[in-house]
Amino acid sequence: MKYVSTRGGMQAQPFQDVLLEGLAPDGGLAVPESIPSIDPQTLESWRALTYPELAAKVLGCFISDIDDQTLSHMTEQAYGTGLFRCETVVSVRPLMRA
Repeated sequence: MKYVSTRGGMQAQPFQDVLLEGLAPDGGLAVPESIPSIDPQTLESWRALTYPELAAKVLGCFISDIDDQTLSHMTEQAYGTGLFRCETVVSVRPLMRA
């Protein structure tokens, strides 16, 4: 996955090259060249993943220059158990009762 500037004045670059830049050289934002499509079967297979595992899968759709094992390690370090008040990192609660 490569990233381009919203203003069009930047050559496509990999994630690691744009991560810490803030803005593209032309003042635009670095955005993915395309948005990945996730099929329903893949989404369903992700349903049982932990938050760190899911984060690695989603981020992996946008980051092709960090290997899967490293990305999984990074998301585990960022979102692993014991780091948040809620064991699931983000609690999900219904807003309205059906």
